[in-house]
Formats: sequence, structure tokens, C-alpha cells
Amino acid sequence: INAEYMGEAEEAEREEREKQRQEEERRREEEKQQAHTRHVASLREESRSLVVPEPEPGPHAATLKVILFDGSSVSRRFPLDTQLHSVYHFVRSRDGYDGEEFVIGAPPSQCLDLSLTLQEAGLCPRAVVIAKLKY
Repeated sequence: INAEYMGEAEEAEREEREKQRQEEERRREEEKQQAHTRHVASLREESRSLVVPEPEPGPHAATLKVILFDGSSVSRRFPLDTQLHSVYHFVRSRDGYDGEEFVIGAPPSQCLDLSLTLQEAGLCPRAVVIAKLKY
């Protein structure tokens, strides 16, 4: 009977250790997710401050249709002399952005140099650009 009781006590102790291990793992995962959420919010906020103001329609503005990761799109005007970095930050400032690494591309080219202006990249007066995830 005593051996049976010891076996039950050991089993209960193992179960308790396993339960504690699972709880610790869940807590670490939750902390990791919270840190990621804070990081992405920080990136969005930083990018919002780097996006140039949207100009009025006219000869000094280019209208871009940006196709986002989920297939949705958004149109926005940018000054012709805006570097593609600003388009990158515009995408990164969107609420749907979740920290993914991405590039800006325009059909048929694969990837655009973010240091180019919209005019230099041939994206005036209207163009479609695609935010593509980096793999």
C-alpha cells in the first residue's frame, strides 16, 4: 500500500511539474507576442512620421495604386520628387502591417530601388506598385 501511495505521489508531482512547465511556456510565448506587437507598433509610428504629406492632384503629383500583401489595394498621391522610401514607409505605416520584411515592386520588374524618385522610376503620372513579402 505504501509503494502504491508513493507511486501516486510521484505521478501527481510529475503532473504538477508538467503543468508548471506548460504554464511557463505559455507565459514566455505571450511575452514574446507582446514584445512583437510593441515592436510593430513602434515601426508603424516611425514610418508614419517619415511619409511625405499627400499633395493636391496636379502636374507635380503622381498617383500610385499600392497592392498590399493581402491583395487589397490603396491609392495615394505623392510628389513626383518623392523617393520610393516614402512609399515603403507608407506601406509600413498601414494598420495591416505586421512586421513582415517586404520590397516594393512594379510590374514587370521584380524590385525597385528605394533611393529612386517616383519620376526616376518611371512611376508618373500614374502607376501600380506591389508590396511583396521577402522570402
